[in-house]
Amino acid sequence: WWFVNLFLGRNRIKQMSLILGDALMKTRVFARSQHNPIISPLDLPFPAAAVLNPGATENGEEVVLLLRVEDHAGYSNIHIARSKNGVTDWKIEPEPILRHGEQNWRYEQWGCEDPRVTYLAEEKRWYITYTAYSPNGAAVALACSNDLVHAERIGLLFSPNNKDAVLFPQKFGDRWAALHRSDAGGMEHIWSAYSPDLVHWGEPHCVLPELGGAAWDGAKVGAGPPPILTEHGWLLIYHGVKAYGGQLV
Repeated sequence: WWFVNLFLGRNRIKQMSLILGDALMKTRVFARSQHNPIISPLDLPFPAAAVLNPGATENGEEVVLLLRVEDHAGYSNIHIARSKNGVTDWKIEPEPILRHGEQNWRYEQWGCEDPRVTYLAEEKRWYITYTAYSPNGAAVALACSNDLVHAERIGLLFSPNNKDAVLFPQKFGDRWAALHRSDAGGMEHIWSAYSPDLVHWGEPHCVLPELGGAAWDGAKVGAGPPPILTEHGWLLIYHGVKAYGGQLV
């Protein structure tokens, strides 16, 4: 089963679930590339333990990935990778665009993780949401970039514990909108939030709760890439976690 969601509305996001099961899927929605994995630690121009959970965007004729790269000490930084076709011939920057542990950014002491990147045409630049990990927990941080070479940190958007934040690429009325996943006593749902300036966020609404029970998304849900505007509304691809045999899978 593939699960997606459509979010409808102008000033407020309303949820309508769309389930694409075997009966509806006459053709493949996704197919795994024969080139997988397209990037592994062996492709990096420096030692690393893992490369995972990239954000993806386009810049001119290039596909650009923001890679989470974990070093052998377990700390993560975010590096840029570029390709003409999004599959092969990746050029990977040896220096991170966002590095953990920098002075004045104590909430990133243990890592910069799991980036999502959205181009905001009104602002004429890219905005990067990512997990800022520290002894205080996992928080959501925001940075921006004019060129996907350098990034300027804006700061924390949502306090711990919170992950999987992503921005919509355009405003709803006069406000920006984001999706994020807070951890409220073990309940990890997808919430929306609104902001007039991309700094101050509020008006929370739960738009997609974890399903509970034995469902594939029974224990956690989280937004994937930025929502995509379609003729039917906003398309969101999300991931889920279930509890199985005493473990989360």
